[in-house]
Amino acid sequence: METSTAIGRGPEETFKLPDDDPRAWILQYAPDDRVARWTREATSGSILAWKSGKALPKAMRAGDPVVYWRAIDPDNHKDRGGLVGVGRVISIDTEDQDGILRFPTQVTAFNDDTPLPRDEVIREAGITRRNWRGAVLVLRPEETERLDAFLRSRGMHGLIEDVPRQPRFVETHDTDYVSDRPETDRDFLNRVPLAFALAYNINKIWTVQTIAKEPRGWGRRLLDWLHFERLNRQTREPDEAAFILHLDAPWGGGKTTFANFVARILNPAAHGYDMGDKKKLKGTLLGELPLNDRRYWNPEFSERRWFVVDFNAWQNEHVSPPWWNFYETIRRQCLRAILFEPGRFGGIWRGSILRRVFSWYRFQITEVIWRVGTPEMRNTLLLLLAGGLLLYWVTYSDWFITLMKPPKEGTQATDFSPMLKGMFSLAGIAVTGGAGLALVNAFRSGLTTIIDSAGKSANASSLGEADPIQKFRRHFSWFVSQLDEPVLVIVDDLDRCSPKYVVELVRGLLTIFRSPRVVFVLLGDKDWIETAFAKVHKEMADVHTDAQITFGGRFAEKAIQLSFLLPESDQDAREAYLTAILATGEDAVPEDLKETVEALQKVEARARADLAETDRAEDQEAAAQKTESLIREVSAQTASEHRDVFEKAATRILNRERMLRAATARSTETVVRQHGLKPLKHFLPANPRRIKRIINMVSAYQASAQSTQGVKQGSDKWKQLVIWVVMMSEYPQIWKMLVTDPDRSAQLLDLIKASKKGEAIVPPGLPEDASDTDKVRHIALTALLATPGLTPLLRGDPFTGDEDTHSPACIDTDASEWLRRLTPID
Repeated sequence: METSTAIGRGPEETFKLPDDDPRAWILQYAPDDRVARWTREATSGSILAWKSGKALPKAMRAGDPVVYWRAIDPDNHKDRGGLVGVGRVISIDTEDQDGILRFPTQVTAFNDDTPLPRDEVIREAGITRRNWRGAVLVLRPEETERLDAFLRSRGMHGLIEDVPRQPRFVETHDTDYVSDRPETDRDFLNRVPLAFALAYNINKIWTVQTIAKEPRGWGRRLLDWLHFERLNRQTREPDEAAFILHLDAPWGGGKTTFANFVARILNPAAHGYDMGDKKKLKGTLLGELPLNDRRYWNPEFSERRWFVVDFNAWQNEHVSPPWWNFYETIRRQCLRAILFEPGRFGGIWRGSILRRVFSWYRFQITEVIWRVGTPEMRNTLLLLLAGGLLLYWVTYSDWFITLMKPPKEGTQATDFSPMLKGMFSLAGIAVTGGAGLALVNAFRSGLTTIIDSAGKSANASSLGEADPIQKFRRHFSWFVSQLDEPVLVIVDDLDRCSPKYVVELVRGLLTIFRSPRVVFVLLGDKDWIETAFAKVHKEMADVHTDAQITFGGRFAEKAIQLSFLLPESDQDAREAYLTAILATGEDAVPEDLKETVEALQKVEARARADLAETDRAEDQEAAAQKTESLIREVSAQTASEHRDVFEKAATRILNRERMLRAATARSTETVVRQHGLKPLKHFLPANPRRIKRIINMVSAYQASAQSTQGVKQGSDKWKQLVIWVVMMSEYPQIWKMLVTDPDRSAQLLDLIKASKKGEAIVPPGLPEDASDTDKVRHIALTALLATPGLTPLLRGDPFTGDEDTHSPACIDTDASEWLRRLTPID
């Protein structure tokens, strides 16, 4: 039992607050204070640091719900403020920010434009508070419960969680920490094979993007090597952007861990894996992957040593301008890899430490020359050269030589030569010193111009006219081309940053950091990115009329070439444990499981051997059926207490091997085009670029479905997956409804499944006493059924041809269940 005398409550308002009772805190701010500026950019998931005063209330705990409350505007009493959002306390540790103690909170929902009216909230929640002064105010348990019910009645996020609190909200005093850092060397969710498939596609994409090169002789290669871009037309303004991949998952869904797996597959040596030593590789993260098998992994891919750059957007958000810091991070980590990674070397030589050091110095020297070589520096050097030539001409001219001669003996002329020598000595010193200062100032001014231009890249006119930004683009393109290896840049925690920063960073990837030799991987909630674009460009929202793709989604679509949702994790702990035993080696196997593990090893070897020799989908299926026969034979001989576990683990292994083969087979793209997308040609966009994106999406989600659901290529479930991917691309708002609202989804899908080709679907009528909510849903359902192309697509009509029969590829409620697990969103 704790006594609460919260900030803003007087002694008469002190009360007992039991630990188990719901509690909430009002976080209040004035319309004109510093916090008000932060709240203008607050969105779901963002962090708001709140002023704690002299100390936090003793009753406050990490994880407690908070209510963001805008106070009455003293300059405008008509604006009485009110409830603008809800969130949670992340930690009760305070941090000194410019002399003010603040504690972190995380926003769940926020809308400063249309707050819930102050008086209405106070009345409905039964708040009896008399003293409203303070930044942190406590709510009584009964007030918290009534406010929670009120918010839910208004369709808003409640305060009291229906599930246990998330473990990330931990007390930060007198408690022990459990590390929640992303995994790098253990795969408990069976995602490494999926990371292998994605890494394979990244390698393919990079090959396609960089394969078209103009033939160049040694002279042009030398000019390129020396960074003489003006003399070499090959190093022109880069006209191809980098490939931008987006990884999405619900909060805590393993995005960073998955990206770590991809990085290790693309560059195993940098992370301590010796791919040439099978004994050392056994039992490691990459031990079960066919990275040394040319039938799965192109030898060209094995020779590539990807530069992997980690950039945490949230940690760098405070640095302005973002472009210069982003570039410096890429350059610094790449040069560190050149210098310290074993066997790593960029440039024209490979091998010894001396050559790696030479390459490192070469990049450093060319960087300095590039920064110095500004127009102002050029003009300064020309001016100094002209001054030096003039001084030289004066010094060696006949009249000056005559003037410097001492007067002849017997004449009364005054000897000015000592004075002139002194004057010219001083002039020489002044010119030399002035030249040095001029060079330093020109260097600093030129570098500042480049940085400022990059920082102002949001201004399109600046991008079009400013020479420094063009110089920046050319230099970045030159830098990554001279690394002589691909570059993977992982941008993490993007969904924790402010909308303005998100937009500037993503836009910069398109407009400034242009090079086909770079692949950017963005980790973050896609809705967050779309909302950020919508907030920053809200003045233009009125011109957007597309009902399916959101205003912010249009911007995100332009930037992101492939967006991939990680599937839900496998919850069968026993199966995962047995698979982990298989990877650890024979010594770790319990005695009663040895026979089962040996049988699984036999299944794994058989599946890999049979599938590796196939390419066409039908041959892959025939090879898989052989392994299925083996599984049935071994299962019949397995002890009854282990049979179920064996069959699950064996099926999981077969699904993994199927996925690895399909992901790397040359025929896969043909199957996707001919058997998946060709029947849907009337539902696809006219834009070839978007069609290519859909092909990439089908390939990515096919690997996910094979790995987690055992979906066979070309099967009815596979066709359902293709329809689902087209829905994600062309009907994103309806697709989100299908994922997040099972009740509405079931109502829509049942009506479509019961219908026939060519007939109009009309929802059943409502009773006269139907509620307003039911009427609104009925209108929405009618509008959904009227969406052009939606009904025949979900019914699976394209896969039945001209036959008037029910399509097995129809998206019904059963299909939506497994597809929802494949593409989960909050």
